Amino acid sequence: MKKRYSAIILLLATVFALFCSACAQKTNYSPKMEHSLLSFYSVKDGNATTCFFADGKKLEGVIIGGIDALRTVDGTEGFIVAANSLYRIDASGIKKIYPAAVTNAVQPINGSAILFSSATKVFLYENDKEDFIQLPDIEAKGIVNLAISPDGKTAGIGVLTKDGTFKTYIYSDGKTEVLGSDRVIVAVADNNERCYYLKTSGDTVTGELHYVSGKTDKVITENASPYFEVNRDLTEITFDVKENTHFSKNGSKGVKLTDASILSFAGAQRATMGGSACTTLHKNADSLIESVFYTSITATGSYGKKYDRYNVYYVASDIKTRKLAGGADQFSVSEDGKNLLFLVDNKLYSMSVYNPKRVKTLATNIMNYCVGDDFSDLYLIDVYGNLQRYQNGKLSVVLVSGVDYAKRMGNGNILCYSTRLDDGTLIWLKDERANAIATNVSFFEAYENAAMYLTNYNENEKTFDLYMSEDGVEFYLGAQSVKVSG
Repeated sequence: MKKRYSAIILLLATVFALFCSACAQKTNYSPKMEHSLLSFYSVKDGNATTCFFADGKKLEGVIIGGIDALRTVDGTEGFIVAANSLYRIDASGIKKIYPAAVTNAVQPINGSAILFSSATKVFLYENDKEDFIQLPDIEAKGIVNLAISPDGKTAGIGVLTKDGTFKTYIYSDGKTEVLGSDRVIVAVADNNERCYYLKTSGDTVTGELHYVSGKTDKVITENASPYFEVNRDLTEITFDVKENTHFSKNGSKGVKLTDASILSFAGAQRATMGGSACTTLHKNADSLIESVFYTSITATGSYGKKYDRYNVYYVASDIKTRKLAGGADQFSVSEDGKNLLFLVDNKLYSMSVYNPKRVKTLATNIMNYCVGDDFSDLYLIDVYGNLQRYQNGKLSVVLVSGVDYAKRMGNGNILCYSTRLDDGTLIWLKDERANAIATNVSFFEAYENAAMYLTNYNENEKTFDLYMSEDGVEFYLGAQSVKVSG
């Protein structure tokens, strides 16, 4: 089964995901992009609201109650579904697009539009026009799956018909045509140059995956699981057969990559398509291969505690898969995709993904670490809680003691957290200078362009105060009475 798409696993990450609606989209997320837009649910004086932030700045407007989803491709704009209503969100605030009965919504990888549906109708909202149209000539008892092309102008719609079977439509240039009956859409390219669909039988979606280009219709596999990844122009697709990931290019028969269910690190931006029939991750990458892949496995530690460990692979241009690391507690891929850091049994290693036989041990007795995109700025926390900087093959003096974990922002600021001091101390570290930010901190998170922490826990109300920052240094009260779940 596909696991969380997370490059760096830190202590308390699972718990913290309950606090932040954006963080709840952990599956297949883009850490830099999606976490530029954040939402938090709070209840004060009996009134429940959700407030929003963009790069640490609080946005105008709130939504009454909780939200069901917050999605963004590039971190600058996205959409929210709340109480079956659809909203657009960007740095200017939130705007209601459709008032009720929204059942599904997807974005293209360029973020230019929102394709959404009600029970039997489908609509296309274009950001530059700030308006939507209803797609014509679609007859449906229910909308099953949605897919939208990279340019946001072509849509694939899988429907359940009145007789209980499936049909797929393609919308482009103001017209809707039937792709075929007994099928549901998986993904569609610009101008419907190519697409993928799953064959159906009666009211059942099968694993028979097809590739269509012009008049060509090829069967890739007959046993695909209903989760897919595609590259930018849809020439490549990965999928599982009996929990082993396979790869196809231009409609070729699927080739097994490895005896595991693995996910590609290709593409800094990702858009999720699909619906009840399947899920497709559309990645803004020229290719899915020549990339790091990974899978997660559940391990059991002391006292029966469950946690994830990671096996890391590299798939070369010849479709050969090499295992880079096994049983890693934490791993990171450099921004150029060429280098790997990984932590196994408290030892930190580095390697080039092209040469897994040349592994360099950087440090031992390491509990966790944080690092910049190009790996030039690396901070280590040893098993005793000492935080040190690793530079030019050498460790600095101990910068902070008693640290549980640390995270790095895009500006180079390090935030580190200790539960051993004053019931949770949050510390700011820049250029090896440490300054305490706050005590009695329950949780914190640092993103590319923002940071936040929760404090002042109210035992009776089960709420926190939320403090937010744009730079990880200056924090302000962003929201009060933030709840664990809404």
